[in-house]
Amino acid sequence: MKKIIKRILKFIGIYKYFTIVYDNLYLFFLFINCSVKIIFLSKKYQRFLFFPHYCTGGAQQVHIDIVKAIKSLKPVVFITSDSNNTHFRDDFYKYSKCFEILPFIKIRAYNKILSYVIIKTINSRKNACTFGSNSQFYYQILPNLNSQRIKRIDLLHAFTHANEPGAEKWSLPFLKYLDSRVVISQHLKKLVVQQYIENRVDMLEKNKIIVINNKTDVPKEYQTKNFENSINILFIGRNSKEKRLSIILEIAKKVKLINDIKFYFAGFDFKEIDNEILNLQNCIFIGAIEDKDKIAELYTKSHILLLSSSREGFPMVIMEALCYGVVPITTDVGAIPDFIQDGFNGFLYNANESEEVLINKMSKKIQYLYRRRDELKSLSKNCYNFTKKEFLNNDFENLYLKLFK
Repeated sequence: MKKIIKRILKFIGIYKYFTIVYDNLYLFFLFINCSVKIIFLSKKYQRFLFFPHYCTGGAQQVHIDIVKAIKSLKPVVFITSDSNNTHFRDDFYKYSKCFEILPFIKIRAYNKILSYVIIKTINSRKNACTFGSNSQFYYQILPNLNSQRIKRIDLLHAFTHANEPGAEKWSLPFLKYLDSRVVISQHLKKLVVQQYIENRVDMLEKNKIIVINNKTDVPKEYQTKNFENSINILFIGRNSKEKRLSIILEIAKKVKLINDIKFYFAGFDFKEIDNEILNLQNCIFIGAIEDKDKIAELYTKSHILLLSSSREGFPMVIMEALCYGVVPITTDVGAIPDFIQDGFNGFLYNANESEEVLINKMSKKIQYLYRRRDELKSLSKNCYNFTKKEFLNNDFENLYLKLFK
């Protein structure tokens, strides 16, 4: 019957208008349903968090870690942007009351109404707390939150390049509406303070900055690796501009004649890669991995992590790799030099050098370690021992619980 109706509508020429009306009505009812649920939220919900995505990514991992840390406080999470996969979606719904509001805030009228509903709901609480990271919608509603009753916090992960938009730039006009700003490292705090000076921000704002390092799970003991056969090199992350994946692919091409060096690529859609690279015998493209056990297995069998980013905060992949004794060969961006001691638990290279220079230097270091397996093994153990000292007693959960109370 449905197919018959569809054919009739097409025949008389109104099918496309019918679908437009249907889609708009469906969105309208979804909008009403979402708004009503927010309006009638129980007063026990006092913690409101605004995040852009639930897809694969280091920032998204940190966001879900925060939600898990405060799950006893019954957090409400608003997802405000598109996600290219559903990696953390189930976790957000499991550990919070989650609303995906992007379909509505893209439409001006719905945005205005929903903003009012959310602001009104938050302001109706006596001791509420709001928290946002990388969400422009959060900064949009921030000026309208009751400063006498609502604690307002944001989180910065990293700085973007000078010519790129980023949270550290579009949040500047809203600093006066924040009670606290969380950053993930001392390095990032220095950058933020310098930005305040350059933009003539009231220096009282720097007193609001709190450093909370990201967390990761450290295995109870060193994960034994096989150093006798092939040396496995890992790239895990998005294929985004700042990651400069092309550098790593060129390194793979440069050392392809050494059969016992294998490159594993995970975390992105390898359909974007040229066939020439896909056909290299020393490259294995895994794609996105959501299963934690499979990720742990990949780290366990890997020996070297390769990272050529032009900018970072402190990437989760570095923390995770160190925990599994995977030796980073990386550019010296963001807070990475705070945790990687060159020649002890990894190798650092100047991110501002030309791509050709980086390709040559990193390729030589890989070949050097390939020939000196004992040294690579020693570096691997240094990585793990470093994490036991630096990450094992991380007070991430307690610090966030204290912040939200």
